[in-house]
Amino acid sequence: MQPPAREQLEIVLHGEQVPGVTFYALYRRDNSDRAPFPADLWHPEVEVGSSCLHGEHWEVIVWDVAIAVWPSGDAWTRSVQGTLKLLVDCGARVAWIGLEGFFCDPPDLFEPALMSGSVLAAMTSDGCFCCPVDPDQPLATLTDKDLLQLRRASDGLSNAT
Repeated sequence: MQPPAREQLEIVLHGEQVPGVTFYALYRRDNSDRAPFPADLWHPEVEVGSSCLHGEHWEVIVWDVAIAVWPSGDAWTRSVQGTLKLLVDCGARVAWIGLEGFFCDPPDLFEPALMSGSVLAAMTSDGCFCCPVDPDQPLATLTDKDLLQLRRASDGLSNAT
């Protein structure tokens, strides 16, 4: 039997591997609305590191979220959905949780050949939400078909340079 996702999900924060997830949000490069991390949706012991990746037309905001106490069941879904919704409400075309080490810069963003099995949850700007991962169950990810939908939802930014 596979271990639960919470035992497999790790990020690098302050140079150390710790339990957690990474949130990403794809914006047009000229978007100026930036969301603060919604700490009220998470356990008080959560710690967040942020960074930004960009190209000529796109920008990806990255939140590495160290999780000391994992929410379960509906609390997990509410935390993930609320965080992704905040990012989308601030102008992200697509917001998602991805596995450490599997991010691809545009023009390869969401290409199934490169990112298959690496997206754990996502929300598009039209509010479509998908979250197959549950921290208390074996690791689950979006399908390749879902990745292609995210690519389409990114309105050309996923394949821009």
